[in-house]
Amino acid sequence: MRPGLAALAGTAALGCLTLFGAGPATAAEAPEAPPEQTTKLRIINVKLNGNQVKRGEALKVQVVLKNTGDSEAKKVEVCARVPKNKRKGIKAKPRCKSPGKIDPGAKRRLNFRLKITPRLKGKTVVTFRAASANAGKAKSTLQFNAPK
Repeated sequence: MRPGLAALAGTAALGCLTLFGAGPATAAEAPEAPPEQTTKLRIINVKLNGNQVKRGEALKVQVVLKNTGDSEAKKVEVCARVPKNKRKGIKAKPRCKSPGKIDPGAKRRLNFRLKITPRLKGKTVVTFRAASANAGKAKSTLQFNAPK
């Protein structure tokens, strides 16, 4: 500052430029951006009801989804995918299911049927994929051996 000039509260002298303010800025005055809401969809369990795999019968499979984010998951859809080389031996009914929306922290249980035909041989892996408009994708697999 130049001699003879009184300093005001909240002023700063930068070379020949003097800035005037209302006082020291605090963190409370700075506008904070709202926290970004995240939505994350997870398949937390794929359970085969019953432990016997028999030809000509249907297996009941329960898929449990959970929204682990802090906002609603919208347009959720879960599909069962059977490998191409096993499609004559196993049929998923229904192929896809839609529970609609899932609230934050909520779980949804979806039931699928896997029809086993006499053509099924060897190890089989069925993949369950969940997708949402705003929560991304998740997948889980169910593996079992064909009956002899």
